[in-house]
Amino acid sequence: MDGFAEVPIGPGFVVKLTDPIAQAPHAGTASANPSPNEPIRVGDAGVALLWPFLTRFFDQIGLLEEDNFLGADAKARGVMLIHYLVMESTVAEAPQLTLPKILCGVPLETVVPLQINLTEQERSISEELLSAMCKHWPPLNSSSTASLRKTFLQRRGSLIETEPNIHTLNVSSAPYDMLLDQLPWQIGTIRLGFMPAPMTVHWGGH
Repeated sequence: MDGFAEVPIGPGFVVKLTDPIAQAPHAGTASANPSPNEPIRVGDAGVALLWPFLTRFFDQIGLLEEDNFLGADAKARGVMLIHYLVMESTVAEAPQLTLPKILCGVPLETVVPLQINLTEQERSISEELLSAMCKHWPPLNSSSTASLRKTFLQRRGSLIETEPNIHTLNVSSAPYDMLLDQLPWQIGTIRLGFMPAPMTVHWGGH
């Protein structure tokens, strides 16, 4: 797939990676938090790998209209769906939702439900997304979604708010991070239409 301009993630589910932001080289480790000089520790920092797929993912599930969430309930559901993608859990503790909230443009002080009852469609599309990630990331093309979650998505890191609503995410390094050199999309900048500002990502030494 030339340059991975399009990455299919299930029937009729194609993510376009033609944006120069999505194709640029990925970045390495950084520090992050929603309050200056006070990093917030997170356990789902590997979610940075998912960012190019999230808009299409939410659209397929029916949470978006013209690339924006339909409302507060849709945003809250998006937060919990990101948590499920990373942790494979439908229950969360409030501190676990810091990064998903930022990615969905939800203020950190906003209270969201800490449990989600997934539909069969949501489960199916979630697994299709992760399976396609493995398929199109050459070193992982025979790996399971459970392995992807454990090895890369469930990664510790820290968030720091460098300016109001502008965050940097530092992802802790771990074995197998050399495989990031073969990742077909960049993870140095997360840019989503429903985020107030792009997020800078630094992952290990990459």
